[in-house]
Amino acid sequence: MRICLIAAGLTAHNRYLQPWRYLLATAHALSQQGHVLLLISDRCSAEPDGGTLDGLPVQVCTGVRWGDGDALRLARSLRAEVVLWHLGRTSFLPAANNGWRREKGFPPTIGLFTSPLYRPHELLRCGVGALGRDLHLSGVHLLGLLVRGRAIARALGEGRLQGLAVECEHTRARLVGCGAAPDRVHVIRPAIDPLWLGTRLSADERRAVRCELGYRDGDLVVGAFGPAAPLRGLPDLLAALARARAECPRLHLLAFCRQRPGETTAASRALARQTVRLGAGEWAQFVGGWTPPAVLARCLAACDLVALPFRLVPSDVPLSVLEAMALGRPVVVTSTGCLPELVPRGTGLVVPPARASALAEAILALARGEGLRASLGAAARRHVARWQHDQGEAQWEALLSTAIEYTSSTLPVQTGAARAHRHAC
Repeated sequence: MRICLIAAGLTAHNRYLQPWRYLLATAHALSQQGHVLLLISDRCSAEPDGGTLDGLPVQVCTGVRWGDGDALRLARSLRAEVVLWHLGRTSFLPAANNGWRREKGFPPTIGLFTSPLYRPHELLRCGVGALGRDLHLSGVHLLGLLVRGRAIARALGEGRLQGLAVECEHTRARLVGCGAAPDRVHVIRPAIDPLWLGTRLSADERRAVRCELGYRDGDLVVGAFGPAAPLRGLPDLLAALARARAECPRLHLLAFCRQRPGETTAASRALARQTVRLGAGEWAQFVGGWTPPAVLARCLAACDLVALPFRLVPSDVPLSVLEAMALGRPVVVTSTGCLPELVPRGTGLVVPPARASALAEAILALARGEGLRASLGAAARRHVARWQHDQGEAQWEALLSTAIEYTSSTLPVQTGAARAHRHAC
């Protein structure tokens, strides 16, 4: 089957980041099942040959917003039998859909939906200041509040989409709760690099890595990785550790702070000021820039626990949580979005977001209990190993078969009256 995957931002740099990692992993998985995969994006790949990305051919057009005419014509010219279109909540904004019209003969379309469905109070608890400072993360979700969940359900019911693939049960439940037909929304989980499950340190190796990082045998090291943006929770973690150290001075922070394109250095400067204010220079170590995954995995595996206290999950299923769990490290996360699903009871600790006191208590519980750290870490590793073996081949075949059966010749063309009725609902 010839399948076109349409998404903005399919570049060499973005392939390491969510949601593009999920999109490309989906393309490769379908390719391995015998399908022919073609990528359509809004800009050229940064690969040297300019025509492929991770071995998959890339075509470029001026616009790839859902329903864009250029992307539709290009997909038809490539003789696509099915189109996978990357969608988020803002794809269903009324202004973006007023002129929508399904063209007769266009191949069936499946949405790859990677956007968390936040409710207003869930965004507000992040803090107005943090939302404003991190507009590059929060802006799309704030704008998404203008989209009712029923708009997504109607897109399925009216034949504009033949199905949706989502990354987690949490998002599927919210879509179904908004009226989406349960049999049209399929959970197809993202995978992580096998490197993380394959990284295991002996006692001697762990001691050597910790020594290289400047830690002593009695230190309790809390690992973290990801950008320093407030909405990703690193400032909360620093504040929580300052509290926890009053009772357990052996606690140290090791944070790998990469910076993504478009993110300013303001967050890093604010973190530096907070470090000085808390007197954390002696126990908090920040590693900037890009760290090779193999090196990062070894350093985190040498930590005693990993804390990733997101205030907001920018894109569904942050792989950093699964990667930390794959190392056999006990994790502390927040109850934001899909995170409780990723860290079920007995595999880690879940605390409310933006609550430094609760985060400090969870860290102290792990610091005091070596047995608890060992049991949670082992359970976390087993959980991710099971996750890796459920990558949705059967779900994809069912979704593709359903889409093909729902042929374009049987779909109604959306008339002006029908569109008027839809927006009146």
